Amino acid sequence: LEVHRLTGRPLSELQRAAGRGPRPSVTTLALVPPDRADLGERIERRFDAMVEAGFVSEVQELRARGDLGMDTPSMRAVGYRQVWGYLAGHYEWPVARSKAIAATRQLAKRQMTWLRSERDIERFEPLSPDLAEKLLERISSEFARWSSL
Repeated sequence: LEVHRLTGRPLSELQRAAGRGPRPSVTTLALVPPDRADLGERIERRFDAMVEAGFVSEVQELRARGDLGMDTPSMRAVGYRQVWGYLAGHYEWPVARSKAIAATRQLAKRQMTWLRSERDIERFEPLSPDLAEKLLERISSEFARWSSL
């Protein structure tokens, strides 16, 4: 009823008309590191950099709000959950750090597995010195293709 009221046409008519044109295709671009060992080291360095930038203080502030807990979706996120457990006294900092890094590595592994199963994915190396240029060129070509339809 809302569609008819807004357009003056029934939804079924709009759906039939939409089905006549060219179907859009989805182009999937992914940054895929070539070496998992290097990725693990980068995950560790990134976590330590986050801690140096105030990550633990951020989680402390979130805990202090009183409306979040370990069961809320935002606090179940990788890293937050482990730091929350540390702040709650469930384990010492070295254990929290180790758990957070391990959880991040597990997440990365699941993402890499998922990316391997994707057939029509275009992979780019994230540390490539000309990554920005390659991505800009690829995205520009995709926009050009769409504008010609």
